[in-house]
Amino acid sequence: MGISKTPWDPRIPFDPAKFPVFYGWVIVAASTIGIIASIPGQTMGVSVYTDTYIEALGLDRVQMTTAYLVGTGLSGFLVSTGGVLFDKLGARKFFVVSVMLFGVALAYMSQMDRIISLFGMTGSTVFALAVASLGFTGIRFFGQGMVTLGSRSMLSKWWNLRRGRMVAISGCFVAFGFSLAPRVLDWQIQLFGWRGSLLVNGGLLFFGLSALAWVFFRDNPEECGLEMDNGWRPEKRHENPDTLLLKEFTRGEAMKTYSFWIITISLSFHGLFTTAYTFHVIDLARSFKVPRETILNFFIYSSFLSVTANFVVGYITDRIRLRFVITVFCLGGFVFCGSLLMLPTQIGMIVLVIGMGISWGIFPILSTVGYARYFGRAHIGAINGASMAWLVWGSAVGPLFFSLSKDYMGGYEAAIYGSMAIYLLLAIGSVFSQNPSKQAQA
Repeated sequence: MGISKTPWDPRIPFDPAKFPVFYGWVIVAASTIGIIASIPGQTMGVSVYTDTYIEALGLDRVQMTTAYLVGTGLSGFLVSTGGVLFDKLGARKFFVVSVMLFGVALAYMSQMDRIISLFGMTGSTVFALAVASLGFTGIRFFGQGMVTLGSRSMLSKWWNLRRGRMVAISGCFVAFGFSLAPRVLDWQIQLFGWRGSLLVNGGLLFFGLSALAWVFFRDNPEECGLEMDNGWRPEKRHENPDTLLLKEFTRGEAMKTYSFWIITISLSFHGLFTTAYTFHVIDLARSFKVPRETILNFFIYSSFLSVTANFVVGYITDRIRLRFVITVFCLGGFVFCGSLLMLPTQIGMIVLVIGMGISWGIFPILSTVGYARYFGRAHIGAINGASMAWLVWGSAVGPLFFSLSKDYMGGYEAAIYGSMAIYLLLAIGSVFSQNPSKQAQA
């Protein structure tokens, strides 16, 4: 009767248009689960296993950091192509394939020492570096890259005028998920061993989340006979001029605009700084005479403020100009940097939690809402992929940036002062950001 029987048909295994509530709410939940599932490929997920990898592969910390840098850097070159695939395949097919390959990458990580032994290369530093670099490329590309990109881009396609609020709701759960992740992963290691933990998570992704994604993920509301925001329209007096999309941008067109680069550089530099901070957090504690437990607790304290900032900014960003969000985000990063120089004073600790919480809370709002609002949905995968490539590269060089500061400048202060200057310049530059679709129409 003309009805497609392909397993990727949006009406299989059920029709979203007949769901009891607007299906965009299911997409919010599915996107949230997808982002949380990327944790084993994120810096905080990798860091739990770092010492184990060092021991199992016979590498020192500098060599392991090098492998991480190489793997993350290679991932950055690949992720832009992944964004184009998202636009071609659609969110559902793209995510199912990505999460299965992410599971395979985790399984590979669990067998790295055995692979070295299998090839008779035990004791070979070069071979161990190659094996580790390949593993990091896999989990960073599929975890930090594809799984995250697919989840965020799908959410952007289902909501427009309420996009900020939906990202805020999702961000609350994501923030708590990320803050609990190190403890959960450590518990898994205690229960299953480091190898078993990676295999369990890989299996959950390959078999469990891929099936869940096939059931619940959908690319866009139009293919399901629905509308963005469930057809909701605000009263005209509340309408935000930034939400008026007058042109759908291609990746190439978006990358020629000032607004694309001010958002991308702001996000990428924040990724650089926070990755460096997370990677060197214990040594930072020693350098600034802060107890180890105290500086680790900052992650938990800031998560509460992060959730608050995420929800408040996500709610009001539907009503305010995006450039103001970028400015506050960069100023939050500036405060985060400056607070390190105030340690170990009590006021320094308080300011650090405030700066960290605000900047981390706004990050998912800006990365999810910004590109879709300015450049549209038609090529959102390719545009997000281009942005994420820079974010991945930033996170790759961050730890090295701080290491060089300590080794050649006698401490972390030079890197911190430099970071403060960059955040301040970005905050000033964000004031000049405008809706590019309105400029193109002019």
